[in-house]
Amino acid sequence: MAKEHADLSPSSAGRWMKCAGSVVLSQGIEDKGSEYALEGTAAHDVAAMCLTSGTDAVAYVGRLIDAKGTEVPVTEGMAENVQVYVDAVRQRVKAYEMAGAQVTLEVEQRVPIGHITREEGAEGTSDAVIIAEMPDNTLALEVWDLKMGRGVEVEAEDNEQGQLYALGVLKKFGIAFDFDPTTPVAIVISQPRIARVPSEWLTSVEALTEFGKKCTRSVHLIKAAFHCKDGGGHEFAEKYLVPGTHCKEKFCKARGTCPALRESVLSTVVGGANHTPASIAEFQDLTLERDLELAGEAEGPEAYLAALMPKLDMIEDWCKQVRAATESALLAGRTVPGYKLVEGRQGARKWANEAEAEALLKSFRLKTEEMYDLSVISPTTAEKLTKAKEGDKPLIGPRQWPKVEALVTRAAPKPSVAPESDKRPALVIKPVADEFEDLTQAEPVTEDEGGGLC
Repeated sequence: MAKEHADLSPSSAGRWMKCAGSVVLSQGIEDKGSEYALEGTAAHDVAAMCLTSGTDAVAYVGRLIDAKGTEVPVTEGMAENVQVYVDAVRQRVKAYEMAGAQVTLEVEQRVPIGHITREEGAEGTSDAVIIAEMPDNTLALEVWDLKMGRGVEVEAEDNEQGQLYALGVLKKFGIAFDFDPTTPVAIVISQPRIARVPSEWLTSVEALTEFGKKCTRSVHLIKAAFHCKDGGGHEFAEKYLVPGTHCKEKFCKARGTCPALRESVLSTVVGGANHTPASIAEFQDLTLERDLELAGEAEGPEAYLAALMPKLDMIEDWCKQVRAATESALLAGRTVPGYKLVEGRQGARKWANEAEAEALLKSFRLKTEEMYDLSVISPTTAEKLTKAKEGDKPLIGPRQWPKVEALVTRAAPKPSVAPESDKRPALVIKPVADEFEDLTQAEPVTEDEGGGLC
């Protein structure tokens, strides 16, 4: 019988392939969903309906989508982003057809992954699969994944989730299609809230087979981690817990209590090793630079900064998770020495019934400006009116919009620190010293040359 959700899910493969111990530590921790996750589920449903029925996402605006038991409304923003993905898939299918290929499009395909993860009946869901049989009898395979997140940009290159899906597709459709080791396989990730153009990475069946072997080796390591955990803790932590950016980016549920992540953060911030609650409590000033051990004093403060920057996200996220784990422990009735739960701030006041409040205030004969907060709509809201129609006409027509745009201003973007891998071009900053003429090499001015001294 197929498993609805694999324990070693493709979506978290980027974590469990790097940190076998995370699977063990996450056992028994409740997976708290979010409104963003529910919205993502609804968006995938809309995308699937569009691709299977030939409709556009705008047709579903206002509809309630059942997302894991919660009704999520399809907003204009959701529909707009879903349409970017839908259009990209349709364009790719059309391009193959124009090249003379016979195209098979499979939407929301359940594909087997148990032969890789060694979980009987385990499956994953690929958002869209394109199989093109070219006129020269060769095949091309594309595995698409829709991401609705706006926080972390997901790249297709070496993407573990995409490769696992691709292996599942090859397993499922390998009987019907003659894939060979050289068959090109494109991993395509559409993340419309971050980029309108999908991220793509081309690999091959042969390379995916090697990835599958690597994946299976990670599975064996996970099984060993479970065995080790049953026999003791310290060895387990040392051997199988590997902290890094994947802790946050892949949403490890155990990162608030992970001993290896704790040690990594404290070693960076506090210094030294083998921290105890007492030794941590003694530490006061985080501004002290402790021997510049990460970079070396001779290399200067910039090298120290360069060594610390990659760790900041991990440190900041760990702090948040420690707070969350502390709150969970107290809510569960456990004792955290020195801390307690107290009643927080009251929420903002609002009308229990806005219509009744409005009628009552009107009875006081208040002036309009005294009763209502009136302000001009924002440029963003004004732009939406170019698509909103009253009858057949937009509220702001194409000839009117340039006049609106002429009144819009926006602050210049501020410089922002980013890793060198960021796709944006680097700003050219001229050192302050270069802006001034070097007078140290100039000839001294004599009284005669200078026309007299003041």
